[in-house]
Amino acid sequence: MRFALASSLALLVTTTAACGWLSSEPPLFTVGELVPRIDELNGKRLRVAGYLGDCAVYSCDLYPSKEDVAVWNRAFAELRTTRHFNDPKLPVLGIGTGKAEERGFEFDRKAAPFHQRYVVITGTVDNRCRYKGERGCTDRSPDLNPTDISLWTGPVPPRPASPGRKA
Repeated sequence: MRFALASSLALLVTTTAACGWLSSEPPLFTVGELVPRIDELNGKRLRVAGYLGDCAVYSCDLYPSKEDVAVWNRAFAELRTTRHFNDPKLPVLGIGTGKAEERGFEFDRKAAPFHQRYVVITGTVDNRCRYKGERGCTDRSPDLNPTDISLWTGPVPPRPASPGRKA
């Protein structure tokens, strides 16, 4: 009887693990934690908390805070008027398009209700548009290839957890 119960329990645990029911969520980072470690975390699946500005076709960025969006917007406004870019040197994470579909970008539709809000985006880190930590792509840089997005429910802005966190 004990053997049958133990065997059944082992089978149940194996089955639920194989289906992903026992898997834990990927680690959570802030934009400020992820950007300096993008090379180290390349290819890792994780979650990133930050402030999502507008997200459409050529641009989708995740910022540490709402205030950082304003700093970047001022820098780009200055670029348009003076043709000189004064780089704010603040971390920003480019969000890729997700799976491209015939009618557009899946992630952009999923992210639309979350524009101008604090969010958590799940995805895979991709450093191909970074050179020595600096952004290298012009239009939409896929620093994070997204698979999901949800509303951030923690303190605003999201705070770093642990400097030595592993992915």
